[in-house]
Amino acid sequence: FDTVARALDGCDHVVHLAALKYAGLSVQEPLRFYRNNVDGMAALLQAMIDADVERLVYSGSCSVYGTPAAEHVDEDTPTAPESPYGETKLLGEWLARDVAAVHPLRYTSLRYFNVVGSAYPEVYDASPHNLFPIVFRAIDAGVPPKVHGDDYPTPDGSCIRDYIHVGDLADAHVLAADRLDG
Repeated sequence: FDTVARALDGCDHVVHLAALKYAGLSVQEPLRFYRNNVDGMAALLQAMIDADVERLVYSGSCSVYGTPAAEHVDEDTPTAPESPYGETKLLGEWLARDVAAVHPLRYTSLRYFNVVGSAYPEVYDASPHNLFPIVFRAIDAGVPPKVHGDDYPTPDGSCIRDYIHVGDLADAHVLAADRLDG
């Protein structure tokens, strides 16, 4: 904790983006996800307390909702995570809430869906699990991208997903940090 608290010395905000993701992998490796995402959040919050940093923007996840019955999701939609990943993101929010109840912490959690793109050409999404790299690898190989799922209530049976560009998400985190000041 001392090392992280020293690193926070002089900071007035923390934007917490660090976590393991991929719901499917979390089912196979739940302990790894809990250790990293929940224990990591607890360690960060302790370091923030030790360094007197009182504002936190937490990069949450829409996975806390599971598969909602409602077509449109907002902050009032009930949470029902369906994977260890989603559970760890919800636990991170609860940790922040519980710490804020007894320490001077102002926080917010951004629950967003799928992040795509890159803000700079030299920083790109090379994950083997994310949609755009998969699509571009298929196109580069001269084969059509594979669409998974054919039983959704859409005209072609494929799933509809909401995406947010990584540059827009970065802007949202900055705006959220600014709002914590007001």
